Amino acid sequence: MVELLSIILMMTVSLLGGISQSTQTPSATDAGQASQPTPTAQAATAATPTPEPTPFSWLKDGQQIRFENVSLTVDPAIDLSNVALAIVPAPEEQDDLPYFALVPEHLHFELVGFMGVAEPRFPAQIDLYPVSAYELMGGHPVTTTTTLLHSLLQERPALETEEALPYLPLVNAAQIMHAQAQYIDFDGGAGIRYLTAFHQDAFPISNGDLLYTFQGLTDDGRYVVAASFPVATSALPDEIAPGAVDSDFDAEANAADVTETLNGLGSAEFTPDLTLLDELFHSLAVTPPNDSAVTTTQLITATQIITFTPPLPETAAQEGSCWTNSLSTLRADAWRCTVGNRIYDPCFALPDETDILVCGADPSSDEPGFPLHLTEPLPIPDLPAQAQAMAATNGWLVLLGDGTLCNFATGATTGVNGERLNYLCAGGGGLLGDLHPD
Repeated sequence: MVELLSIILMMTVSLLGGISQSTQTPSATDAGQASQPTPTAQAATAATPTPEPTPFSWLKDGQQIRFENVSLTVDPAIDLSNVALAIVPAPEEQDDLPYFALVPEHLHFELVGFMGVAEPRFPAQIDLYPVSAYELMGGHPVTTTTTLLHSLLQERPALETEEALPYLPLVNAAQIMHAQAQYIDFDGGAGIRYLTAFHQDAFPISNGDLLYTFQGLTDDGRYVVAASFPVATSALPDEIAPGAVDSDFDAEANAADVTETLNGLGSAEFTPDLTLLDELFHSLAVTPPNDSAVTTTQLITATQIITFTPPLPETAAQEGSCWTNSLSTLRADAWRCTVGNRIYDPCFALPDETDILVCGADPSSDEPGFPLHLTEPLPIPDLPAQAQAMAATNGWLVLLGDGTLCNFATGATTGVNGERLNYLCAGGGGLLGDLHPD
């Protein structure tokens, strides 16, 4: 949790479609000290119990909230009298959870009594998730989402032409429309904001469905910003009575009409004014932790390259499959595999085995990993022609001279002067570009 607290910056919305976000909601005081969580009436009927959040101290100075190296300024028109911050742990039992409930330990920030619709279905909240941990728990759907978000922020295409826009956390419903989409930069990262709605069936869109969301990434690629707020407009009905929907209702046409209508409105024609929410994220400031600290280490004349080949461990075997070569190393015997909803990369093939790999092995911690029994054959390798030579400059783990361990980042990261942030290091920071063994 040290790493999470050192850079606080992610934001997200509660799980939609019948999954309770939390069995308890932390309360807050004007002084900015979150008290112990107070049970709510929802706790007795929660479908998926969530571990109890851990409140912590933070500072509210007027309309500014500050914690560690992160600050956020809220316009007085958005009430800050009841703000709750807490650290929500990852679920302990994950095997039986649906994919959209697999979220890592994260910072939860909620504006209680937010001035959106009168009776919102969803709370106004911001959650902070570490990208690597979220991709590990959420698997391919999360990795696809963060990769798309990173691509949009790098290339900046016209958002209205995109079929769907990235949204976290994952939702067990379809994103049926998006409108008013634009880019927003903040100090330490960038993101997109847009209006959207999610449905599980064919039904007209109303104010009860409408969400303002901000989805962003920090410049170092370590955290994703995902925030959602209920909003309303007089251009939409507040609710739709179940019996009011005709049998020939056209959901696609309704979504297209609503999108066109919302795109034609000014920011002040929504409650709250969309400009207030935009300014909230423009004001977000995230500075790298310990950016003034300089560590002097002994110079090393050359990099020692070690080829790691794990033995077959005696731990309990699991079943799974691999769909591509490893993204963390260019070795021909390394694969990217799944066991249930979990992704393991790299998993290593064994010299004398055709249907057994070793996943989860980590030489830095002496973790033996586990045998993976393949449920289907390995795919045809898809590696660059010079993969063997390139492997020396694309290590999986890097141990620095001061003892800091860095892991290759397989998810979305940022770049500096054309160099990708290839490695994320323990305690913060990272390494740009390829390794230079000489």
